[in-house]
Amino acid sequence: MTAVGLVLAVGLTATACSGDDGDGKSEWEPVGAERICDGVFASPVAQRALRTMTGTDRFFHSEVGDGLDVAAEKLTAGYLASGVRSEAEGDLCSVYVEKESGLDHSRVSFTLDDGKFIDSPDYSPKFTPYQVGRRALAGVRAVILYIECVSPEMGSSKEQPAFIRGEFRNRADPAGDARAVREANLTALNAAAFALAGKLGCANNGGLSEQPRLTPAK
Repeated sequence: MTAVGLVLAVGLTATACSGDDGDGKSEWEPVGAERICDGVFASPVAQRALRTMTGTDRFFHSEVGDGLDVAAEKLTAGYLASGVRSEAEGDLCSVYVEKESGLDHSRVSFTLDDGKFIDSPDYSPKFTPYQVGRRALAGVRAVILYIECVSPEMGSSKEQPAFIRGEFRNRADPAGDARAVREANLTALNAAAFALAGKLGCANNGGLSEQPRLTPAK
C-alpha cells in the first residue's frame, strides 16, 4: 500500500459520455445535482457544495462509473474475499458540467484500504486535515476521506473494521476562496460516503453525519 500522497498520481477519467442512456433520455440533458450520481448529492448542503466547486447548479447525466449499488457490491465482495488485504475499488461516478469537451469535472471513488497510513503525519502541505469520519485530508484539487465500517454484510467487526478510502478529485483547480473550495470538496465527498456507508450497512454510518462539522484537526 502506498502513502497517502501517492493516491493523487492517477488522473481523472477522460471517458466521454455516450449520447443516450438506453431509455431514450439524452445524457446531455442538463439536470439538477439530485439527478446525478444516484442521488448522493441530493441534500441541500451537498448541492451548495457542488455549486461552490463548479459555479453551476446544472449538470449532465452520465453513465460513467459503477454507480452506488455496484460500488458497494465491489467493496463488499473484495472484503469478504480478502479482508484488509483487498484493494477493491468502486468507481462511484463522474460529475460533468459541460458537454463540449466530453471530460468530467470531478470524479468520486472508494477503495478498500489496509489502514496503515490513515494516521500518518506524512501528507502534502496542499492538504488540511479535518475531523470528519476516521480522518479527512482536504485540498482545492482533491479530498481524501477515510471511514471505518463495521458491517455484518461485509463481514467486518469492531475488532477488525473495514477501512474505506474515499476520493473526490477535480480535473482542474476550482476558482474561488481556497478554504471555501476545499470544504466544499469535503462536503461533497462526505455526502457520497454517507450514502455508501448506508448502502454497506456500516454501524453509525461509518462515523459520518449527513451534514459534516468542518473542524480542522490539530
